[in-house]
Amino acid sequence: MSASDSSTVSAPSPHAPPERKPGARGGLILLALVVLVAVWAFWPKTVEVTSEFAEHSGLNLDLHKPDALIESQHLARLPRDLLKVPVLHDLLSEDFVFYYEGNADRLGVVGTLRRIAYEHELEWRDELVAEMLDDSAQIALWRGSDGKLAHALLRLRLGTMAQIGKSLAEVAAKDTQLQQVAVIRGAGEAVPVYRLRYGWDRAVLLASVDDQLLVFTSPALLEADGEAAGQLGKAQVEQLDELLRGKPVFAPRFALSALQGEHRISVSTDYLAMGYGRLLPQWAAVRAEFDGEQWSAFMAVQDLDAAAVEFAPLWSAMPDAPAACVAVPVSREALKAVLGKLSLAQSFPTALADQLGGPSALCWYADSRLHTPLLVTRLQGAAKADDAALGEAFGQMIGTPEPSHGDQPFAVDVSQQDGQVHWSRRVTSLWGVHAADEADNAENLQGRRYFDVGLARHGEMLLFSLDDRLVTKAVATLDRRYPPVAERLPDGVVPALVAPQRLATLLEAEVLNSLPEDVESIFRNAAEAHLLPKLRAMGTHPNIAMGLPADVAGDDDAQWVPVTWTQW
Repeated sequence: MSASDSSTVSAPSPHAPPERKPGARGGLILLALVVLVAVWAFWPKTVEVTSEFAEHSGLNLDLHKPDALIESQHLARLPRDLLKVPVLHDLLSEDFVFYYEGNADRLGVVGTLRRIAYEHELEWRDELVAEMLDDSAQIALWRGSDGKLAHALLRLRLGTMAQIGKSLAEVAAKDTQLQQVAVIRGAGEAVPVYRLRYGWDRAVLLASVDDQLLVFTSPALLEADGEAAGQLGKAQVEQLDELLRGKPVFAPRFALSALQGEHRISVSTDYLAMGYGRLLPQWAAVRAEFDGEQWSAFMAVQDLDAAAVEFAPLWSAMPDAPAACVAVPVSREALKAVLGKLSLAQSFPTALADQLGGPSALCWYADSRLHTPLLVTRLQGAAKADDAALGEAFGQMIGTPEPSHGDQPFAVDVSQQDGQVHWSRRVTSLWGVHAADEADNAENLQGRRYFDVGLARHGEMLLFSLDDRLVTKAVATLDRRYPPVAERLPDGVVPALVAPQRLATLLEAEVLNSLPEDVESIFRNAAEAHLLPKLRAMGTHPNIAMGLPADVAGDDDAQWVPVTWTQW
């Protein structure tokens, strides 16, 4: 075969376009479509401005009744001034003062505002947020579903920066992160409401009138959810009018006059009592004020009679050396309503409900646990104590099925002598005070830990604790075989006391118990390095008792009374 007849493959020209493989064009088109869909899904959509209203917002909170209120002439200085309280100075560090400087939400908002100012050529200084926070402000706070203060409404005075409000409308018309979402009537004029998006999925609502700016850290304070999502709650919008007019709408909630000092922090007792505030209607709120030099404390009381604050007999029953104690006037009417429901469930004798209520006290001890305080109260009324009813209530409400005991609770041990009765029952629990191998019936305990729960009546005094050792010690105190804490306290009305050294010991034990070294070694090391030294520093402070005026129960009207602090 000649060379001319042989098959040859010519080399491709260096200038010729590469040959496309079959399916490559389709793959590129598919990739482009995927990118377009992803961009469309995550790109901020234009928010329709609405004037329609839902019945209420998603959170459905009363905007005139916050759980806590912070008022300040210079809000940015508040963290620094809090450190002037000696105990807080030892507990908190410089990180607390600068916490909000590096807070993720603040950095997110500042970064968004900087971008908006740059892209829209606005004359907003980098220090814009810092300058707004360094002026007079109010922060109203509401608790979230977890009980923490999670939702806030800030009322900031813009002062010389009032032009910011006018700039919002211009920016919202052409920005993806700042958009107008509604128009409401407030302060006699149409007020636009804006949503400022920051971070990945965070947002705040803004409304501005004249020289004030309202900031809602949780959009659900105003916006509805569910089928009405995107609409504002009518009930909350109606409350906004007075806010936009600059009226002191939060003051009636806490019976406050105009702020005279630098800072004022007011907190409702309902929040401090973790939801049990309805049992303590006579304690309305507490507040702390800073006049530029020192802090002062006050308590709001109402409808208070002398019997409600008769705490001296309670302190006479409390064993000496507590870590912390608190005494409160429990409303008999409110408690009766709660106990009435238990009576309907046949777990609480009706006759006994009429004898409970009035002054009650709780004390925590360093040799016990944080969840096992000692409760002391007095049986009310002229009727003789019904020990049978007390024993019945204890037996029905205390106990758990024990597998080693036929799925029945262990028996209640009862002892009687000299006009006193003591009930106790062993209950297995993961959170028990004692290890199972310490029990005299260890072979019958299938859990790793257990409680010995105790209840005792000594005369008219009623004693209860999940740690029966405390009940036994309280009985010995009433028998004058153990010293009471009353011997160390100042005269007058004492609703609370703290022994920092013993409290630090108790808290340190709780921290270490909650962070087992073989399970939570990283967090335990962090706690030992950072938290425990703070607790030990707190423990160096003297014992302090909180005092109220002797005539605190002299007026039926709501009033703020000064709180004093005395070493004991």
